[in-house]
Amino acid sequence: MTMAGASSETIPAYLVPTPAGARFALGARESDPRRLVLGALLRGGSSRPMPLAMLAEISGVADRKALGAILYRLQRDNWLTGDIEPLTVAREPLGEAVPPLLQALSATGHGVLADDSGLCYAYSGYNREDADRLAAFSPGLYPLWRLYRELPENSSHPETSAWTLVTGQGVTQLTICPIFVGDQLLHLTLAGATRLDSPAFVKLAALLLRRYAGTC
Repeated sequence: MTMAGASSETIPAYLVPTPAGARFALGARESDPRRLVLGALLRGGSSRPMPLAMLAEISGVADRKALGAILYRLQRDNWLTGDIEPLTVAREPLGEAVPPLLQALSATGHGVLADDSGLCYAYSGYNREDADRLAAFSPGLYPLWRLYRELPENSSHPETSAWTLVTGQGVTQLTICPIFVGDQLLHLTLAGATRLDSPAFVKLAALLLRRYAGTC
């Protein structure tokens, strides 16, 4: 589906961010029109066919021509797709809805979601004690991650969105992703090989944005 020529009429598909688009939406605090549009869709815009006028309102991108160009660019970069099915998320509390998504995002089924103070929000695969330890550990790497992102040589690589801890043989043990949800900074820790290109990440992004940034 091509969106470049979209008008004020309802777009005849559900606009659903891809896993790469969801990662970009949660990848930084900096305001970016693409991030605003993706965030609005994850917060509820992907649950119904969306008139451009409504998407302009909920995303804050008021210029219709600019919005159409953004939609085209997002589709071209494979950050957005026109789907025949809406994006649906679980209605259970986060403590029940998030663990199955963490399990799906890790090849070993092990994952932890923590806030910036080290409080464990949800976990999968670990016992509670180990989950709490990882939750307390993950925020400590964020200042290093932020300094690394600010180095001049990394300014052209905004996709740098995670730390990976590997063995001496190069085998991934942990991947730690800072994610920005509204005013909240959260830390996603996954064991082993990650599956961040899974639809589970889109559902996780939608759940967290609707919880902390509100539903559109």
